[in-house]
Amino acid sequence: MGLIGLSIRYALATTLHDTEAVRKLVGKMRRLALALPFERVGPVIEVVRPHPLICFPVWPDKGCEPAAFGFCKLPAVEGWQWSFTCCTQHASCPEQGGLENFLRCHLAIIGLLDAIKRACLAEVEVKDDGGYWERRDPEALAETARLWNGVDDPFPEGR
Repeated sequence: MGLIGLSIRYALATTLHDTEAVRKLVGKMRRLALALPFERVGPVIEVVRPHPLICFPVWPDKGCEPAAFGFCKLPAVEGWQWSFTCCTQHASCPEQGGLENFLRCHLAIIGLLDAIKRACLAEVEVKDDGGYWERRDPEALAETARLWNGVDDPFPEGR
């Protein structure tokens, strides 16, 4: 779970069953990530126990949480699935690079999700607190970040 703040939550699913096919699929996703403006893209990681998991991490830039993309095979679920939450809001802090850095981080993650969906590598579901996934409006995304940053107390008295 991401830190409290403006985040992107996403889920990936594939109907593939063969581990080798999923491994190749994650490798293709990683190659897409390498073409995007991430600060760093990590190697593919594979874990066998307690449940098979194949993924890779990305580090968008300063202040942004790392994100991971891949699949896990759970016993009670058909196919391989993945879900993850990445908080991008903290990348907008002035000491992290401000709004420009936030936009670069947020849009890089959305860009990878777009690329995965466009290449038909997985079913993709996204919940974007910034609304960019739905509206595709960078100015509205920047305004949403400004609004989120203006909230000093997310639980004011009387609510």
